[in-house]
Amino acid sequence: MKASLEAALQQSGLLDAWVSQQGLGILSAEAEEVWIAPNPQFFGYTLADYLYPTPPEDSSLQAESIDEILRTISLGDSGADNPGASVSEQGYFRLGALCGKAAPKKRAEFIGKETRHRTRLAEMARLETLMEQEQQSIDGCTLQIDRIEGSLNRLASEKSLFPGGDELQEAFSRLAQARREMESALEEERQKVDHFRQASQAYQETTAELHRFMQGWTIPKHTGGLTFAREQLQSYRQLLGELRSHWSSYRISLETLDRTAAGLLEAAGKIEEETVELESLQETLRHINAQIAAFEKALKDLGIEDIDRQLRELEHERDLLKKGMDSLDKEIRKLEREQGIEESKLSGAQELLAEKETTIKQAREAWLAEWNRRLVAEWSETEVSEEQLPGLYRVVQQVLQKYRDEKYIQKSKDGITNDLFLAFQECRGNLHSYGPELVLDEEHQRNLVLFMRDRHNPLPPHALVHELKTTEEEQRLLLSQKDRELYEQIIIHSVGKAIRYKILRAEQWVQQMNRLMEQRDTSSGLRLHLKWEPRAASNEKELDTLQLVNLLKKDPQMLRNQEIEQMIEHFRSRITWAKQEADQHDTLRQWIYRLLDYREWFRFTLYYEKGEQPRRELTDSRFNALSGGEKALSMYIPLFAATYSRYNDCRPEAPKIISLDEAFAGVDDENMRDMFGLLTQLDFDYMMTSQVLWGCYDTVPKLSVYEIYRPKDAKYVTLIQYYWNGFRRMLVDEGMVEENA
Repeated sequence: MKASLEAALQQSGLLDAWVSQQGLGILSAEAEEVWIAPNPQFFGYTLADYLYPTPPEDSSLQAESIDEILRTISLGDSGADNPGASVSEQGYFRLGALCGKAAPKKRAEFIGKETRHRTRLAEMARLETLMEQEQQSIDGCTLQIDRIEGSLNRLASEKSLFPGGDELQEAFSRLAQARREMESALEEERQKVDHFRQASQAYQETTAELHRFMQGWTIPKHTGGLTFAREQLQSYRQLLGELRSHWSSYRISLETLDRTAAGLLEAAGKIEEETVELESLQETLRHINAQIAAFEKALKDLGIEDIDRQLRELEHERDLLKKGMDSLDKEIRKLEREQGIEESKLSGAQELLAEKETTIKQAREAWLAEWNRRLVAEWSETEVSEEQLPGLYRVVQQVLQKYRDEKYIQKSKDGITNDLFLAFQECRGNLHSYGPELVLDEEHQRNLVLFMRDRHNPLPPHALVHELKTTEEEQRLLLSQKDRELYEQIIIHSVGKAIRYKILRAEQWVQQMNRLMEQRDTSSGLRLHLKWEPRAASNEKELDTLQLVNLLKKDPQMLRNQEIEQMIEHFRSRITWAKQEADQHDTLRQWIYRLLDYREWFRFTLYYEKGEQPRRELTDSRFNALSGGEKALSMYIPLFAATYSRYNDCRPEAPKIISLDEAFAGVDDENMRDMFGLLTQLDFDYMMTSQVLWGCYDTVPKLSVYEIYRPKDAKYVTLIQYYWNGFRRMLVDEGMVEENA
């Protein structure tokens, strides 16, 4: 029981608390202690029922005082009737509203005179044991010192046995030469190793580049495989050249066929012309024969000489006509041969044309079957058919122009199929609930992506996208009312209330800062004024900041439905923009925090007046036109005013500390005096550094100044302390410091 009581008293702080008849009178102003104020309890059990006072004979405390202390502490749970101190036999204690339980002790150490005596004896025995241990440590250190001194003596004797300086110098020279040779060899070895490492690295890089270049190839990655691939590539290049040559021959044959057909038409025209000319010649021949007969008759009438002359002329003309007819017969036979050749070529060209038309028809049917799948949403509304070939060809030309780029020209069918397979595998997990499958269309030899959620009605990708967009629009319409209620509850009531309070508080800060700045009377007549101006809206769906702030300042119960809708639309537009930005960088939480930060809705604009000039905005160009002192004042005065406004939120006893490095540089004495007056008026505690500033002005009631003196770049500095009492500056010596202490 005694141990439990002692543990409870020790844990609660009552065991080692001060007891004094004078109470607080014995404590100094800077002291910090715990004492017991007597408040005897005459009803119920107290410590006086178990303990009795035994003060030392030389103590100033009386047994009665200690008895009152013991009766102040109740025994057991005092409950709410006694708000004082109490302890229990189980180790529980109570100090007013403070309750607790102490850990049990093995035995009591301080309660009881005999107990304290035994505790002192045990502590003395423990300290004597520690002293013996320390003495053993001292003896061990002494032995170690003796051993070290013996080692030093041996080292001194060995040093005396060392050889002379010449021998050491020669040995040192040989050692230095050997070291240089070894360093040269090591350097040569290092260069060899670096060269080998570079060669190995180049080989590894080349091998890695080869593997990256041959990634996906089935060619073995060794010299034999590459040699065989090069030979196959050369064979492929040769075959490709032959194919190109055959293609050129084919194109030349087509051109020859076209020229032959044109020549055949021209020959037919010529044959027709020659036939007409032959009939004309035959008519001429009959006419000549008739003339011959007439001439023969006339010859008979005229005489032989005339007849003979006319006969020779007619024979000559007949020979000429015969030669012309022979020439025409040859030309006709030649044209007939050419016509036969061209007809055979025309027959071959017609067969080739029929094959091409069949191929084109098959390709057109395959293309129409592919087109009717409506896989591309952009062309899903365009209708084409076999009956309207001109319209079909126009659509094909438009598709070719749109998709004829490097993305598809440089890829083969197998490459595009592999890309489709990879994209399908990436999206398959996310769209698992819709049953995506990659189906092979054997008729057209192509892969189809279908969603088999309904096996009887599989959907292509664009149909599923259209269905999902329709569902999304329906969900958006269903959630719009709940969305409006959420915006109204958060923006207008909870968040809006906090923003409204902060904006009103910030406006009060600005007004307070302007009052402080207007009170400044500088030597140049410079006066400053600060405005907290709202920013304009970024788009037509958003409200101007001034309009938004006016709505937030209103009582939510007084807002009209139109005003509430304007606020909700404003924040909905901002949150939509935040979602778009969050997809690119940062998180949505960070962007929501930024758009609800009311400080981003405003901007601070500083204005100034000088003399009789009107108030103007302090832009960079106008700031640069001010003097050095005016520039400093235009920075310090708003800074001090803003700091003072922020410090007004703290408790009255909190210190208002500021620190300045190279304080008030470039400010003249008159304005500097006003600056210190402003610091005094604002009740700032400040620390400043400067090369020339002392701060000894009549606007400063008291100030401690330290001058740092460092003579001739010494390795130490000297601090010289001064004290300004509001009237004069005094040097502070050690006596004054001790006296003030």
